Amino acid sequence: MTRAEGERIAVARAKGRPMLSWVGKRPLREVRAFPSQLVERFAPETPAGVVAHGVDWIDWPERFDRGGLLFHGDNKEVLAHLLATGFRGKVDLVYIDPPFDSGADYVRKVQLRGASGSARLDGETYTLGEQIQYTDIWANDTYLQFMYERLLLLKELLSPTGSIYLGLLLNPWVR
Repeated sequence: MTRAEGERIAVARAKGRPMLSWVGKRPLREVRAFPSQLVERFAPETPAGVVAHGVDWIDWPERFDRGGLLFHGDNKEVLAHLLATGFRGKVDLVYIDPPFDSGADYVRKVQLRGASGSARLDGETYTLGEQIQYTDIWANDTYLQFMYERLLLLKELLSPTGSIYLGLLLNPWVR
C-alpha cells in the first residue's frame, strides 16, 4: 500500500457569503485517496530545478516527472489522489468543462462486424450497435452536490494566486 492508497484527506470547510443551499446538501470533510491511472506525461526537456516555460519545478512532487499529467478516472478520485501526492496548494490554473444537466443520454452508434439482427443488451433499451457515452440526467440536488464536492477539492489544489475557469457551452439542446 502506497502512502496515498486509502489515505483520508481533509477538506477545508466551505466559507463565505453568499452560500448556496439545497435539499440534501452534505459537507465534504474528507475524501479517501487511492492511486489513479496516470495515462500520459508531457515532460519538458530541462535539467532539474530549471525554470522552463515560466514554471519553477523546484516545488514539484518528487514522485512525478516534471510536466503535464493526464489521469484517467472519476475526477473526484483523481483530485483526492493529487491532494495526497503533494499537489495541495500548488495548482495555478484549473479549467473544467462540467456536465450541463441536459436531461439526455448521449448515445453513439457502433458498427458490429458479423452481428445480425437487433439483439439488445440485458436491461437496456439500446441495441448492441448503440453504446451510451454518458448520461447527463441529474436530480437537481444530486447535480449541485456533485459540483460542490469537486469544486471544494479543486479549491484545495489551488495556489494562493490560482484561478478556476468553468467552461460553459451555449447549446440549444440544453434546457
